[in-house]
Amino acid sequence: MIPAFMPVLSAGSHTSPTEGACVMEYVSVLAGEPWTDRPACTHPAFATLAIRINDRLKDDERQQMVPLIPRLIGTSTDDPYVNVGVAVAMLRAIFRQAWPAWAHENLEPAWAVLYRWASHEPVSLAELCTTAAAAAAAAAATTTAAAAAAAAAAAAATAAAAAAATTTTAAAAATAAAAATAATTATAAAAAATTTTATAAAAAYGWGIDERVVLEAGLDAFDELTGRGAVGLAEEQWRELALLTA
Repeated sequence: MIPAFMPVLSAGSHTSPTEGACVMEYVSVLAGEPWTDRPACTHPAFATLAIRINDRLKDDERQQMVPLIPRLIGTSTDDPYVNVGVAVAMLRAIFRQAWPAWAHENLEPAWAVLYRWASHEPVSLAELCTTAAAAAAAAAATTTAAAAAAAAAAAAATAAAAAAATTTTAAAAATAAAAATAATTATAAAAAATTTTATAAAAAYGWGIDERVVLEAGLDAFDELTGRGAVGLAEEQWRELALLTA
């Protein structure tokens, strides 16, 4: 729902509210952070997409981003399960818009396995490794550059899940130091997968995808995987934001 007292979003970055504000600069204010379009409270992949959407939309269309402002707060995480799940959700949103038939045939089985894993359902390391190999093969066989970028992101997500699953095995069979190293590797791989996915969305933009659909799919997955409930603002909070750049 778009609030009655609506902050006005502007394209580009701004040094202060007197110059205007983009969607992420409003997020930084709400989160109590210093004025920036890269607030620490927001998942980097979400911030990248939100900024790109904010700057690409026409002035009258940009206001549709306003209801997402509170949802972007508190999404930064280093949880590999959440990061892989978010990557999968955004990849599905990209492919289902641009190459639905190819994705259904080549990547949907891998996504199903990955999202089960991200939801903490039982998935074996062997199944994850097989899934990673299949996704990598799909990426290698793709001739369209944008599709290849998105398929590579799918491969990165599966590799991250496999690394995290290996971490669980390492924790049971290795020293604490070795297990900690494996955990760090898995966490970094999962974070990289979401960054690669945001890049893939940019590559697929020329194929007519709506990046807002991709962003909202990622936010929906974040809410589901973390158990976060509905996020909104009181009318007075919307009024304060609206007055910020008035």
